[in-house]
Amino acid sequence: MREVMMRPYWEEELLHVLLTHGLGEAADVEVGITDGRRAGPGVGHLRQGNAKKQTARKQTARKQTARKQTARKQTARKQTARKEADSKEADSKEADSKEADSKEADSKEADSKEADSKEADSKEADSKEADSKEAGGGKGIISTMETQVSNGPSGTSLPNGPVISTNGATDDSKTNLIVNYLPQNMTQEEFKSLFGSIGEIESCKLVRDKITGQSLGYGFVNYVDPNDADKAINTLNGLKLQTKTIKVYGL
Repeated sequence: MREVMMRPYWEEELLHVLLTHGLGEAADVEVGITDGRRAGPGVGHLRQGNAKKQTARKQTARKQTARKQTARKQTARKQTARKEADSKEADSKEADSKEADSKEADSKEADSKEADSKEADSKEADSKEADSKEAGGGKGIISTMETQVSNGPSGTSLPNGPVISTNGATDDSKTNLIVNYLPQNMTQEEFKSLFGSIGEIESCKLVRDKITGQSLGYGFVNYVDPNDADKAINTLNGLKLQTKTIKVYGL
């Protein structure tokens, strides 16, 4: 009958402690060599169980590490995607704002141009109308002047004027005349033409408003020959032009 040799109790306890700390295999070999005996089947199973536990722990740790790394990567990808989406949304809003501003500016510019065009058209129409009226009034003045001047003095009392003598002589020998009650639409050329029909004029001036340029209804005439000045007084004083009756007298 084979005798089974057993290890001392302290050796089993020492081996258990060493196996718990991962040093069991080397310790068992050293103990076995020293003692000269082989370990029993219970110690081998203990070593295998501890190795499996260590392997399981390592696998669990690797899985947890991999899971954490995957979660961090997914979180980072989500944050990156969120930032890209926010950036795109901000760019889109900025582009919409710029487009709206551009459209508003274009609309204001178009409205301004349209208003300027209308104002220019209105001014041009007013200018044409004024030119037309002035031209029409000028023709009427010239026609009236030609008719009344060709008829000559009547020797009768004219409205707003003195009794004109048909002899054509007066005591005033001055060449400077003042003319009142002229139509406001009368031009400088018409004024000069009217009094130039009497004789040679040295100078004449139709007085106008400095700001508006509109005639103030009076002017001055200076003849070269005093006889022409007298003739102008006798011929044109009391002449009716449109709704006005002019008055001519010496200074």
